[in-house]
Amino acid sequence: MRICFAGWGHSIHTRVYCEWFARRGHDCFLLTDHVGEIDGVRQVDIGQTDTNGSSWKRLMCGGINTRFLQDLGILLRARRFLKELRPNIIHLHTLIHPNELIALASMGLSIPFVVMPWNGDLLWVLDRSWWQRRMVPWLVKRSELGLYNSKELKQTLKDCGLIEEKLLSYLGVDISYFDPKNSYKSHVESMGISSERPIVLSTRSLGDFYRLDLIVKSIMLVKETVPKVLFIFCWHWGPTAKEEAFRKLLNEHGVGSSVLILGKQSQEVLQKLFRAAHIVVSMSEKDSMPRSILEAMASGTVPIVAQHPGVCELAKNEETALIVPQGDHIALAKATIRLLTDSVLRRRLSRNARKLVEDVADQDKNLSIIEKRYYEIVHGKEF
Repeated sequence: MRICFAGWGHSIHTRVYCEWFARRGHDCFLLTDHVGEIDGVRQVDIGQTDTNGSSWKRLMCGGINTRFLQDLGILLRARRFLKELRPNIIHLHTLIHPNELIALASMGLSIPFVVMPWNGDLLWVLDRSWWQRRMVPWLVKRSELGLYNSKELKQTLKDCGLIEEKLLSYLGVDISYFDPKNSYKSHVESMGISSERPIVLSTRSLGDFYRLDLIVKSIMLVKETVPKVLFIFCWHWGPTAKEEAFRKLLNEHGVGSSVLILGKQSQEVLQKLFRAAHIVVSMSEKDSMPRSILEAMASGTVPIVAQHPGVCELAKNEETALIVPQGDHIALAKATIRLLTDSVLRRRLSRNARKLVEDVADQDKNLSIIEKRYYEIVHGKEF
């Protein structure tokens, strides 16, 4: 098949799916306004990449898009490339701007498209933007398939008008790559960190809605019981312009000596950090089922997460994770101390987490099912 992906080329989410289909022998290309490094996939820059993340800010501010002419240019360029390349199917990897413009550009070209919101992007856009509140449900209803990673997201797609027969789960991580059998103590030691030091890892970006401030507030409380604890903050994408403000926050709370900021890191480094860490933490305000939490669970690293319906489907309290109330840094500190000081509990949750991911979130198995559905959409018959 010739598959047109639409998404951010610098996102690991986009990279994983594009490369998987390319390795399967499909002719894949990506329409994007943020070009990245993706093996075997041609990338077509249809926008003017803004290093300040203007597309992201337009989404999160929820204001009416005043850059009408730029968006019109994106739509026209996308349509021109779609006419030239004639893909069999379009895969909208998230519903964040400008992907809705790419879907609009395909209208009248008889190219079926698939929508794949990940994490909370569909939930966010329906809350924040006048344009998105009207456009996204309209596009979802006209898609041939909606991919979801939680029951909450599935219901939201249904509320937008997509019927049950056009819905399919896309949970999945590479369980051979993220494997508890892999040991990376030497990698941690190469950074000057003792392998005996307990590590708490955060891999969410510096966006305000990820609430890294709650993790910072918990550090001093954790240090009172676990004085050698080290909190590592890193991410694979996001607004790095906020890093200076984040460092200032750490200094204000007097926890700089217990923190290591690695900043933007590759997937290869994150893989090693997941194995080196004792705990991974996420306190996001709104989420579905974050890929990073699945990667941690596959690696045998126990997550502590803020309570959200989507997250709690797999990150189950006292079974595969510890769940804390949203916005509660004291509960986060208590859960962190509990896991760091109770190795029996940590090992039990680690084993359960790995087994659950093996059972329901095997990337190769689940993407093969999606691939089969794509064939059926393109050829109009079952395979």
